[in-house]
Amino acid sequence: MYLHRSTVPLPRLLVLAVCLAGCAPQLGDAPFFCHNGNPECPQGYRCTDVGTQRVCVKDGTEPPHLTDGPPPREAGTDGPLKPDGQPKPDGPPKPDGPPKPDGQPPTTTIAITEFMANPKTVGDTDGEWIELFNPGTQAVDINGWTLRDQDTDSHVIAAPGPLLVPPKGYLIIGRSTDMLLNGGVNVAYAYKDFFLANTADEIELVQTGGKVMESFTYSTATGFTIPDGASLSAKSPGADKNNPVNWCAEPNAWAGSKGDKGSPGANPGC
Repeated sequence: MYLHRSTVPLPRLLVLAVCLAGCAPQLGDAPFFCHNGNPECPQGYRCTDVGTQRVCVKDGTEPPHLTDGPPPREAGTDGPLKPDGQPKPDGPPKPDGPPKPDGQPPTTTIAITEFMANPKTVGDTDGEWIELFNPGTQAVDINGWTLRDQDTDSHVIAAPGPLLVPPKGYLIIGRSTDMLLNGGVNVAYAYKDFFLANTADEIELVQTGGKVMESFTYSTATGFTIPDGASLSAKSPGADKNNPVNWCAEPNAWAGSKGDKGSPGANPGC
């Protein structure tokens, strides 16, 4: 008969041998070694894993945790147990679906789709304006955003309340809200300290927090033609605004215009 080599005292092994002959000894709670059922544990004991070894443990008692191997394995599991007796996962938990929304608002996009840099029927100080377009499905509040160029012009929008660009709609901001002075444009908000040069300039719209929503440069040196008394409209809201081929000069006056041409608050007419 083969007994697993162990540190179990010789008297304990002798008792085990005697018990295998038919007795049911009371060996106490401490384990003694078995080897895959050979020898068999006596009546009242069970053979179970403790670390890397198989031991006979008295029924109704828990096997001790040894320091020479992992915790015991139970039948039907392929890995060690967690302290609460549940099988440990084989690796990091797998996601059970797409990430849940984190409560952040959807990405905001506001495009500059038209601007009047050189009005004719009124002066630049009153008649310049910029059209904003919201391609999204929710209104966007631009109060607190910054309108600037890449030089010294800069204006932080400071409306008395929300300044909303409606979904799929337009909002006009300009030098003056007075339609008798600005050429007949329905301007929702008047900015200051920002000017549109007649030959070359930059227009940037910056969200609160510093994210640049729109930025482009127009210049006669790069192929732009700045019309006298007409606005420039973007052919598509998402087009490359630095490329002059993506702009067109408005050919017709809008309803209420004092004579200048454009399509403020409406789809481009060119």
